[in-house]
Amino acid sequence: ISDTLCQPDAVEALPPLTTVPVAGFEPGEALPTLNSDPGGWGFAPLGDLSAPEGSYALYAGNGDVSPASYGLLATDATAIVSVTVPEDAAVADLAFQVRLEVVSPSTEDGVLEVRVNGEPRLVLGQAPAGWHPASVSLSGFAGQTVPVSFRFRAAASDALIPGGLWLDALALQI
Repeated sequence: ISDTLCQPDAVEALPPLTTVPVAGFEPGEALPTLNSDPGGWGFAPLGDLSAPEGSYALYAGNGDVSPASYGLLATDATAIVSVTVPEDAAVADLAFQVRLEVVSPSTEDGVLEVRVNGEPRLVLGQAPAGWHPASVSLSGFAGQTVPVSFRFRAAASDALIPGGLWLDALALQI
């Protein structure tokens, strides 16, 4: 038995990661499709000096703190971005930054659900304060434009304090 470390003759270098911005939320930039059905507080760009990219983020929640709707769904909002994956992309991920602040860490309210082409890919619940990186795989969609939806649901009890969901820095990593 030998204690020597086996070294390969040649190490294949990985290609550099390319990052392509997908959506921005600064004034004057084109917004993703925003849907607030069945109702409640929807998504909108919001000035946020803590945003990872620029000074605006996409926000959904009850910033006005309205307890009058206690027991009802205060937020059920969806933002949809269309992402074009290059034909030659063997691997592709949609990376983003997320900040989720709600009262209850319930799995049924106060959650973000991310779908790719209609299929659930990621569900996020309560997280420590601040911005956190996240991503979903778009591998297998080379040469296609794929809808990616971000749906945020929060019950009124979650909306009793300022909070909600913030999204920023959406980028395709290939």
